[in-house]
Amino acid sequence: MATSTSFKRISTKRYWLQVGLALLVCGLAHWVSIHFFPSYGFIDLALPFAVCILFFAELRLWFLVAVVVAASEAVAGVLLPQLFIDSMLLAGQAVLGAKLLSFWAVDPIYRHKSDALYTIAMAAIVSCVGLIVHTLVHMGSATQLGLLAAYQVYSGALLSLLVGVPFLLRWWAKPRFARAASEFIESVSVLILVFLIGSAAFIEQIQTINGVSVAYLLIFPFFWIALRLRPRFVTLALVITTWLVVGGMYIEHTPIAEFLRLEWLMSMAAVVFLIVAAQEEDRRTSRNLLLSQMSNLQNALARLSGESKAREDFIAVLAHEIRNPLAPVVSTIELLKLKGARDEEEAEALDVMSSRMDSVKRLLEDLLDVSRIIEGKVAIEKTLLNLPEVVNTAVQSIEHSRLERHQKIHVQGTDTPLWVSADRVRMEQVFSNLLSNASKYSSAGDTIYVRVWSENNRAFVEVRDTGVGLAPETFEDIFTPFRQVYTGPRKIEGLGIGLAVVKHFVELHDGSIRAHSDGLNKGSTFTVSLPLSKESGKVDGQEGRDTPVMYPRSKPGAGKLILVADDNDAAAGALGRLLEIMTYRVAYAYDGNSARKLALDLRPDVAILDVNMPGMNGREVAIALREKKFAGKIVALSGYGEKDINNLYGDSTVFDSYLVKPVGVEELRKILPQP
Repeated sequence: MATSTSFKRISTKRYWLQVGLALLVCGLAHWVSIHFFPSYGFIDLALPFAVCILFFAELRLWFLVAVVVAASEAVAGVLLPQLFIDSMLLAGQAVLGAKLLSFWAVDPIYRHKSDALYTIAMAAIVSCVGLIVHTLVHMGSATQLGLLAAYQVYSGALLSLLVGVPFLLRWWAKPRFARAASEFIESVSVLILVFLIGSAAFIEQIQTINGVSVAYLLIFPFFWIALRLRPRFVTLALVITTWLVVGGMYIEHTPIAEFLRLEWLMSMAAVVFLIVAAQEEDRRTSRNLLLSQMSNLQNALARLSGESKAREDFIAVLAHEIRNPLAPVVSTIELLKLKGARDEEEAEALDVMSSRMDSVKRLLEDLLDVSRIIEGKVAIEKTLLNLPEVVNTAVQSIEHSRLERHQKIHVQGTDTPLWVSADRVRMEQVFSNLLSNASKYSSAGDTIYVRVWSENNRAFVEVRDTGVGLAPETFEDIFTPFRQVYTGPRKIEGLGIGLAVVKHFVELHDGSIRAHSDGLNKGSTFTVSLPLSKESGKVDGQEGRDTPVMYPRSKPGAGKLILVADDNDAAAGALGRLLEIMTYRVAYAYDGNSARKLALDLRPDVAILDVNMPGMNGREVAIALREKKFAGKIVALSGYGEKDINNLYGDSTVFDSYLVKPVGVEELRKILPQP
């Protein structure tokens, strides 16, 4: 069974003590319901406890739920036939409720409006089970009184589920929380106000004050709680108010009709304020996520500039640390792009943000590559590819920055295929870096010239600009990592690593690169030479690949289920929201043990596992799932690449695919099944 929660289901002594205590409370609650509520709405306090026990624990515990309910009824003196029917009915309702919550991947933290809506739908469906069973049992005597009793069964079950299940889910999933002194005083004050108004309206039976219904005054503190204090305290306020209603009706021996009216009133209040609180939480999470992660990104980039001369072994760690705050930022930008811009100005802003994130990602890749080059850990995967096609791809990659500078690119010689044996990713990186440099060191309105040709069994690519140029004495220094050369009065940009990476990758392919300039302000020319392959034809893994498809939006919950396991709550939430927009269903886990348990219970179509998780790391979780014959796809998620994962954690062949933070839509589409 799957749950999107941070609750840790681990088979330990403490875990089973918690389950045992919950079952004991469930039995006690059922005994109280038998004694006090048979004629007051048929409220069964045990039902929400049973649903939450099976949701958080295991569905196979349904038999223990049935036994506990049966024992409670036996103590209360219920006869055997009725005892059996009641215990099996409640256990069946609990199983259905837990399965629905799991199927919809409801997050007990109620971060999204959909979580509240699915909980409400579950309550309505499960309540119908009791109504149907009651009607079938009393079919022979379907008098008006029997129909009223069936209506009472439905009303009581609906209220207990709408109020009890969200309360138990939210407080069980995260029982501990921290509040500042001012927030604590605010929370206590508003809850006391709810208690006082509820006591006056339902215990003291004060109907109106100056012609205003006292019960309606509860609207104001409830809205305050929903908008300010988060879903946790909305569920607590609903429980307090419901107990005051039930207690007042019991004390005053209120007629059944009035009791049913108040039951429906509380049910509707629960529906409204659960949705309001979840909607506000969704809005708050999205806003805070974007602001906080942008701040983290700025701090990380500032630290990167200040540490440009640090030791090489620190570079890889630094780049990895930057990826974590960058991942949710990129995911959030992709999410906003999928939702669609409201106007042209917003669309332009999103394009600029996306372009800047691509630049930062490319910078981080260069940093990691420099570290790998120094340590001798760079490897390439050669395939047969068409060099002009790679050049055209690189030209497209700098399109946005070129347009910003109103520059032109003149490309010559890409119509004739030139086949080389090379690593596509590294070659695209080589020519993207050369073109980016040409654009960066040229003035607005300049033209960049690209020429591709072959000669003497070698392919040549020339990138020429008319920008700031180079002094002759700097030709050797420009290919040295972290070395900036003098370019006249113009401000030096970048960290001085792009050309070092280019030179190393070209030489790994048995090629060479040459720089030429007639002097400062006379432009620069970089020429890459690679050996032509003796083979030609259709090529590498790019052949036959379809154009990326934008999947249509559908109702949340309609797509395949993805398990996202990451100990970084913000990163997991941002990636999950991106997947939801792509019409996938998402469940969450925040440590390795929970990820293993949830994956085996849920059997998702894809499990995305952060490699560096507490408890069991991602590789250990993947091995455990393989041993249990897990049939879904297992994807590694890390700030490091596949080869770095091998170096840090050993053999990584247990993974089907790899995602490197930050993750965008195109990376996800390449590895995920169609929703």
